[in-house]
Amino acid sequence: MKKLQITFARALAITSPLLIAAIICSCSSSGASRSASSKSPLLEYRMASSSGYGYVQKTSTDQYMDIQGQSVSVLTNSLIGFTAKNAIAESGSVSFDIVIDTAGMSVNSMMDDSNTDFRLKGKEFRMSVEPNGKIISLGTASTIRFGDGLTSAGDLAAMFQEMFPVFARKEISPGDVWTSTDTSSVKTQVSDMVTITRGNNTFTGYATIGGRNCMQINSVIEGTRSVKANTQGMDVYMLIPFKGTETIWFDGNEGVLVKYESSVQGEGNVEITGMGMSVPMSIIIKGSLELK
Repeated sequence: MKKLQITFARALAITSPLLIAAIICSCSSSGASRSASSKSPLLEYRMASSSGYGYVQKTSTDQYMDIQGQSVSVLTNSLIGFTAKNAIAESGSVSFDIVIDTAGMSVNSMMDDSNTDFRLKGKEFRMSVEPNGKIISLGTASTIRFGDGLTSAGDLAAMFQEMFPVFARKEISPGDVWTSTDTSSVKTQVSDMVTITRGNNTFTGYATIGGRNCMQINSVIEGTRSVKANTQGMDVYMLIPFKGTETIWFDGNEGVLVKYESSVQGEGNVEITGMGMSVPMSIIIKGSLELK
């Protein structure tokens, strides 16, 4: 099940390696209830409501680096609100419009404290996925760009490439346990990122979230994230092994994601070849995606 990328990929996309490189340059110069049913509804997207679905995603990222004996932190909080509507479910796909309600971020570091509104309200595109959530098309999302190239993912295609979880291609029942492996690649204006994720997943049963009877899936995950970027003639490379936990609540009767939460942490290195530097870095990311 591909879920880690919802927070981990976007966190490293939004707080980009170029911002980290700039900081380094500066430092260098200075419990669920069980359902009575033995079978679950299908774990697949249908988005059956004609009124649409409003979501809010929040991500907090704490990055810590040791640069020539100096401890440096970069704290990032991002938020995006959007509405998924006009869904059409067919045998091999589900298509729906994405309309952005709000999108922004704040960054606190030794270089700067900033708050940015990405000014995306009202922007929209048509998105299509397989019933299990795998992306088929993101329409015109790649043409909707934002940010300054240092502190953003660059376009909505990069942001939504990993917005929704991808589920196992099988029917599951409460108590089922399964493993999953997924490789994801996201290219932005400023970087290329590859995530390899391995998960141990458990369908623990049912829980009531926002008045909905939801399937609850708990996962323990691990993997690696690699990032390549270039800025001002300097090649930046990051390799971060990670581990963490994730929980998904899914309304199988309506075929809609209701809530997602994750917490991951990793330790690795940032390599800046132009400066001959290798900087240890640790990262803690917490994220959620929730139906309003």
